[in-house]
Amino acid sequence: MDKTRLHSDVIAELLRNEPNLIKYYLQQALLEANEDGGQESLIQCLSHIMQSLTPT
Repeated sequence: MDKTRLHSDVIAELLRNEPNLIKYYLQQALLEANEDGGQESLIQCLSHIMQSLTPT
């Protein structure tokens, strides 16, 4: 059995199981948005949040 999982799947599952973390995750991504690579990180954050809110 292959136990390899994508990082984005793991983050989405974590957010799905602990929805109170979403606001902290988003808040940190917004704080770092103007730093190098911050916009890409913000987009990833939003993607993870959307994935966590999508029914499986």
